[in-house]
Amino acid sequence: MPGISALIFPFHGVILDTESFWNGKWNRSIGVASGTFDVYSHLSELSGRDIDRVAMWAEIRGWYLAQIDANPVMPGVVDYISSA
Repeated sequence: MPGISALIFPFHGVILDTESFWNGKWNRSIGVASGTFDVYSHLSELSGRDIDRVAMWAEIRGWYLAQIDANPVMPGVVDYISSA
């Protein structure tokens, strides 16, 4: 019987709990068809200022990566990968 040749982890929250901190920040866009909610335009309307999309995305990405670094691997993942 051949061994496992690949493991697939298909979505947020499988290896790390990325859903809870990501969705907490962007829950207004959850369940909305792709492209129907533009967070940058929304923030621009709320603030009355132009939004630098590139700078904002860099800040969001930095925050997201810090959240990943600060959260442990989900229970059982390391054992599952090791046993594979």
